[in-house]
Amino acid sequence: MATGNNAAAFRVGLVADESAAARLIAAVLGCDGLQLAAQAGMPRKNAAGEVPWIDDARVLLTREDIDALLIATAPGLTVELLAQAAAQRTPVWCLPPAGRTFAELTESIGLIRAARIVGRIASWWDLVAEHFDWALRRTDHFRVWAAELYISSPASQPASWQADRGRAGGGVLLHDCYDLLEAAIAILGVPESVHAATGWTRRGDASGAAAEDLALGILRFESGALLGLRATRGVPPYAAQLVQHGPDYSIRATAERLAIVDAQGAVRESRLLPSAWLGQELERFGQLVRGGETTGEATATQERHVAMAAVLEAMYLSARTGQPESPQSFYEVQKWPDPTPGFFE
Repeated sequence: MATGNNAAAFRVGLVADESAAARLIAAVLGCDGLQLAAQAGMPRKNAAGEVPWIDDARVLLTREDIDALLIATAPGLTVELLAQAAAQRTPVWCLPPAGRTFAELTESIGLIRAARIVGRIASWWDLVAEHFDWALRRTDHFRVWAAELYISSPASQPASWQADRGRAGGGVLLHDCYDLLEAAIAILGVPESVHAATGWTRRGDASGAAAEDLALGILRFESGALLGLRATRGVPPYAAQLVQHGPDYSIRATAERLAIVDAQGAVRESRLLPSAWLGQELERFGQLVRGGETTGEATATQERHVAMAAVLEAMYLSARTGQPESPQSFYEVQKWPDPTPGFFE
């Protein structure tokens, strides 16, 4: 039995792990135009009632009642499912990161484009960009001189894929920082160089098998701006914010609110940011599928995720070499087109 709000909707299969299942199921069921036809990836007890549950995510796409695939699971499995969707010419949507490395992501995007299907990687930035634009244009001459990104998240469960570097591709840097760092990259562009260090709060985790739960970084941009990053798991108090400092004011962003802060630290203006962004994401995916849009907005969003992959992999490389590294080098190695300029480039 397919479940959703619209009998004429197209049918989706959902692959979501235990940590993402509840919010993705709720988003699909609340989305006009989508019907949940089958599900996999989560324990059966976390699945939506009255919807077929499959114990092997790879089998889900063999069903004839699936018109599109939604993915919210470990990046390693995401890469496999994206390739399968492209081979079967099935429209596909996934949460980022959609790969553990720059090479994995660009290969997946290449397959999606070759198949000429809608392939959307979810983007928090796409849903908040107009609000940041409002903040950035408060004066005609605002520039970001310096920025700070701070993330402190609860510790991941030791047995979960989030704690396993092989399955996750990375830890707090790759996963927890993603949305706010995507906003910074969209505004400032791909940095010229990055310098990073990563670590572990638990002794013995530095063997390489565990995903990092400490990260520090400095990103240097062509505009002259610098961004300092500090990210931790299991180190309270838990919070997440991006602050961009300019000559007249600062812009402070959290997942919930965007604020204009004056030189004395007082909030002069603020806006609430979309809270139900997953539902809006799925609505947009549905619109793209119905319109058959495989370029334009879809390509722009994919390219921003490619930029994110280059920045993050350069930071992990810097953490290993102890030297500044260039995200641009990954574009050159993979022969991928140059990144899209940021707001200030």
